[in-house]
Amino acid sequence: MKKFRSENRNILLGGLALLIGTPIILTIAWILWTYPWTNILVYIALIYLEINYGSVFRSARAWWITKQKTKL
Repeated sequence: MKKFRSENRNILLGGLALLIGTPIILTIAWILWTYPWTNILVYIALIYLEINYGSVFRSARAWWITKQKTKL
């Protein structure tokens, strides 16, 4: 029964994320569509994320691959 409850919680959290995230994504898409020069800001943000957090993303991916291999 405990697993069932955690699955329900995950479904609720996913729904909440969709509810909060969708308007934010649509707003960003509308801004990028309306003002094309803001694409430069997106590129700057992506470069910033890669410089500062790229190693974090890579190590998280390596951890996930290792975890999947140990399951086999």
